[in-house]
Amino acid sequence: MVNPGNNTEVHIRTKVLSFCQGDNDAFVVLFKLWQTELYFHVYYFIKNEQEVEDILADCFEKIVITSVEYRTKKFISEGVDFKSFLKKVLKNRALDVIKTNSNRLRILEKWGFSQVGISENAAFIEEQDVIISRLLRPLEPKEREIFSLHMQGFNLDEISSRFLVSKKTVSNIIAISKRKLREFWGDSYPLAGS
Repeated sequence: MVNPGNNTEVHIRTKVLSFCQGDNDAFVVLFKLWQTELYFHVYYFIKNEQEVEDILADCFEKIVITSVEYRTKKFISEGVDFKSFLKKVLKNRALDVIKTNSNRLRILEKWGFSQVGISENAAFIEEQDVIISRLLRPLEPKEREIFSLHMQGFNLDEISSRFLVSKKTVSNIIAISKRKLREFWGDSYPLAGS
């Protein structure tokens, strides 16, 4: 008698191998196979259906554009379990979203804006981003990008690797940005502690 579980495992291994060879349709098959489980995995952290769908779509896109070399190294040479990898990527993205939302609200509350009675939706988030952008307008573009990441909760390592500069450089830019913002906003400086 054939064990149906073994057929599924063989099917999954075959699809992972195909994906590693550049077949993105194989990833689509795997994603559909695990879609419900992955959805609830992200929902455990986020508790917002739209954000869960956005995270799934974002991570799906990022994984599909990975190089064949990366795929081969990760899933064949290193033997990383593909489903576990997906869950880790999704969890990390969900935690990034939580960190960003938390920091965005903290900054807006310091500025005197309140979210009471407002549902968390795309329009409100866009409005928050506009307000934060206005707060950071005294900064040069690179300072603004780095300080924005800092406000979102990214650490020095993450920011320095994104901009290909040293942690010390990032730290200096953040300190200079804080000084500029304090000078510009004076007593109404809303980002104390950022």
